[in-house]
Amino acid sequence: IPSVRWQDVGGLQQVKKEILDTIQLPLEHPELLSLGLRRSGLLLYGPPGTGKTLLAKAVATECTMTFL
Repeated sequence: IPSVRWQDVGGLQQVKKEILDTIQLPLEHPELLSLGLRRSGLLLYGPPGTGKTLLAKAVATECTMTFL
């Protein structure tokens, strides 16, 4: 699976910010969880061709996680 970076995802600035706040921030700063930040997940939904898979691949690459 090719690596997809945030800059490969055009537009969707608000979506990228929400993903950053929900997933990437707690992974990069686990001490925030002890300060009250709650761990949560994220569900991407919508019609085909809207960038869901591209976003998921970018999240996996940026968070150094495996894309399944």
